[in-house]
Amino acid sequence: MLREIKFESFPYLNRLASYFIFGKQCDAVYKKEDEYGIRIFKTIGMKNAWDYFCLDETGMITQSPRGMAKQFNKKIRITNMDEMVEAYKGKRVNQAF
Repeated sequence: MLREIKFESFPYLNRLASYFIFGKQCDAVYKKEDEYGIRIFKTIGMKNAWDYFCLDETGMITQSPRGMAKQFNKKIRITNMDEMVEAYKGKRVNQAF
């Protein structure tokens, strides 16, 4: 069953992460060509890392971090992704490195 939610209801909102590398800001919520991405901060073993949710042009989650696919893939559509891409553009979020 498909659930449509606003980004503000996204369960991993508090884990969003952007980063800065080689003079370039990489936003936590972004759009490239015809898909969206949401980057989250994740600890894997003793290492800090990022993982990603990939969304199609309609905001449907198509790929999730390992172990979350059954919960999210093709089951959740985030309806206000364009608005959130603009809201997070250039914003520093949970930058640990």
